[in-house]
Amino acid sequence: MSLSLRPATLVERENLQTIALLALAVLLGAFLRLGPVLSADFALNDGGLFYTLVQDIRAAGYSLPLYGSYNGISIPFAYPPLALYLAALLADLTGVPLVELLRFFPAAVSILAIPAFYLLGRVLLQSRTQALLALFAFALLPQGFTKYIMGGGLTRAPGTLFALLALQQADLLYRRRQLRFAWTAALFAGLAVLSHPEAAWLTCYSGALLFLFHGRHRRGLVGTLIVVAVVLLLTGPWWLTVILRHGPAPLLAAAETAREPWYSWFPRLAFYFTADLDYVVASLTTVGLVGLAFALARRHLLLPLWLVAIFILSPRASATFAAIPLALLVGIGLDQVILPGVRRLAQGGASTGAGGAAPAQGAPGRPARRRSAVLAGTLLVLFLVQVLLSAWLRLSFWSPIPVLPREDRDAFHWIAGNTAQDSRFVVIAADNPYWNPVEEWFPVLAGRASLTTVQGYEWLPGGQYARQLERCAGPFRCMAQEADCLEDWARGYGESFSHVYISPGRAGPAEGAGFCPVLADSLRASADYLPLYDRGGVMVFARLAAGGGP
Repeated sequence: MSLSLRPATLVERENLQTIALLALAVLLGAFLRLGPVLSADFALNDGGLFYTLVQDIRAAGYSLPLYGSYNGISIPFAYPPLALYLAALLADLTGVPLVELLRFFPAAVSILAIPAFYLLGRVLLQSRTQALLALFAFALLPQGFTKYIMGGGLTRAPGTLFALLALQQADLLYRRRQLRFAWTAALFAGLAVLSHPEAAWLTCYSGALLFLFHGRHRRGLVGTLIVVAVVLLLTGPWWLTVILRHGPAPLLAAAETAREPWYSWFPRLAFYFTADLDYVVASLTTVGLVGLAFALARRHLLLPLWLVAIFILSPRASATFAAIPLALLVGIGLDQVILPGVRRLAQGGASTGAGGAAPAQGAPGRPARRRSAVLAGTLLVLFLVQVLLSAWLRLSFWSPIPVLPREDRDAFHWIAGNTAQDSRFVVIAADNPYWNPVEEWFPVLAGRASLTTVQGYEWLPGGQYARQLERCAGPFRCMAQEADCLEDWARGYGESFSHVYISPGRAGPAEGAGFCPVLADSLRASADYLPLYDRGGVMVFARLAAGGGP
């Protein structure tokens, strides 16, 4: 009886250890993900487009709207709608303001992705130890979740969560050759498709890669056909409605915006994920490279090829998606190379005699093994603490996620109550002219058209997104020039605008005081512009030559 109980006791002990470590990783990951959210009083960075689309769904009585009303540009409502409907339902059932949902919901879903990643790692790595080590890397790597906790993470976070679960079920299908996993893989893949376009594409080519490595057998082929058929059935009501209403043009236009020049993935092959390569990325990337070298040496090519596929096939989201195979490679590097090397060094030093005598022959004794295990564990804990602190410092101080400043929100409220409904604004903010919270949230909170906002144009056919990118760069270049620069820009693009909005953006009123002084002074001195608002570094001018006014 005792012999039969002992294995069960060991299994239970391992399960408890796994649950405890999984809970610790989730807690650490939640600390990093919720920290920026709780320190802000508004949704992080983007999400204005999704805010409007959710409101459109609510206004349409939960039927799929024909067009989105964002920024007054009549966007074909072709965006995958699952997360948008879920947000609308939560807002209506709970009474929580939608902007608060955009603040907290993405981070909550991003936390759920941590245990989902462990399930995938456990199947792919076939090692509990490596999966747990990879889990902590995934939980702590900022590039793997920064975009998910922003307001725009409303769709990005669920899409990636469902993609992780779909790939885990697909690999179980291929490894165990049991068709019951095809149905769950199809369910999660369908949910990924209905949540976010890039997550759908990640699921597609990653699943194909898993098939090539583990699914080339009869049941694998049958299971794959089941997955494809069920996904088409699940998602058909959405994409068929879009195609019948607008044709394939909006979907093709959105796919076109994700393309980058073929050479753009060269820097990413050097693990250069971001321009601000920080200590967290450097530390985990180094260990990931060790795991990559080990995998290549052992001819375990799935993870290296997956990493390269992400760089080439998902260039715009590569920094985020690459965190998945990178974390798995970190688990391999720690388990197979770094920690065994530390243990061997410790055991060799412990067995060396006095005066530097040669190591004793045979296996090291129990005290030496215990000391080596303690040393390896201590170094691992110190490494994780260093990564955790570096990640926290990065998110809190070095490169915090931008939030729409209070000064801009106050100005938006003033504009909504003091300008004509048909006003057309040129919005100039100190941040990235193509992707900053001032540009994206202006049409939502001010309720006026912004000629310099990019969001929404990715769903318009005929290359309108590329033209809008080019158009938005003009006013940004005018910051250090006279008011005539804006007039030349308007004539060159055939634009008619009534107001100019100038904001220091995330720099705030203190650091941003005097932002854009040349253009601002020129607008004040011009007889064609009337200053309307100047508070907290934010300025609003009416263009009298175009009939603009208070």
